[in-house]
Amino acid sequence: MEQAEAISRVHALLSASLVLWGAAQVMGPREDADTLTVREPDGSVVLIIGPAPAALKDIFRWSATPRKGAARNSSSVLGLLDTVRDMLGLEPNSLSVRLGVTGTTS
Repeated sequence: MEQAEAISRVHALLSASLVLWGAAQVMGPREDADTLTVREPDGSVVLIIGPAPAALKDIFRWSATPRKGAARNSSSVLGLLDTVRDMLGLEPNSLSVRLGVTGTTS
């Protein structure tokens, strides 16, 4: 999967997650082809999300950087969701996410 497609899919997942979490923040338009933004209702940027720095690519895949503070890196999309929720100060709700793989290969 190309980076642009991965960013597009993460954008959709994060947008839907913010709705499920009842967050006031919204996903903003991409600043460029490799980053996403989470914005407050007034339009101010809260987080910038994108690929981890090249030097860390062997360990981490995603990076979330708050408006003020240090970036936090995640090795998976679920880790990124947890990081974003934590950075926004959102409490986990009773909705659980279950991932599964269906189908078979020959």
